[in-house]
Amino acid sequence: METTPKIITEKVIQLCNKVVTDSLPIFVAVIPDEIAKINECFHNVDNVIRRRGGYRINGWAIWQWDNKLVEAEAHAVWKSLDGVLLDVTPHRNGEKNILFLQDNNMIYNEENIDNIRMALTESPLVKEYISLSEEYIFLLSPYKPHEEIPYSALPKRFTEVCRRRQEISGIFHKVVERNDKCSCGSGIKYKKCCGK
Repeated sequence: METTPKIITEKVIQLCNKVVTDSLPIFVAVIPDEIAKINECFHNVDNVIRRRGGYRINGWAIWQWDNKLVEAEAHAVWKSLDGVLLDVTPHRNGEKNILFLQDNNMIYNEENIDNIRMALTESPLVKEYISLSEEYIFLLSPYKPHEEIPYSALPKRFTEVCRRRQEISGIFHKVVERNDKCSCGSGIKYKKCCGK
């Protein structure tokens, strides 16, 4: 499952350096605002600022999928008037803390911002998933987030990309035993691969 990395590893630092060169990742507590919505971090923070003051800090939430991949997702947190950073957005996986990378150059204009991903394995499935994810955002780039998109307006390739991404995600989330072959497709036993 995609979660906050438990520790800041060398691979996490490599990803962060790929995204932003003048900032280090920090753990930020998640305390969802009472009217905040999942996947609406920029609006959630702006709503809190209107009611309580403070500032929006743009950046990236850092996520890890076992030992398969790490990715940076565009994200905003709230900085209170006394300087405390809080993530006011609830997360589907119930995170209590996130790993956050501040990006002073990020500008959010109601546009899709693609995640930045880095494989942690040589698995061809992981590489395919990353490639498909980049193509998915490219195919959606003409549209604003939450915009109603007529199905007929999307290219046929979009359906194929969605189907294959979902298929690979299902493989990644498949429960395997320690001595089974790893779900990442490496061909190695789970205990010596993503189960480390």
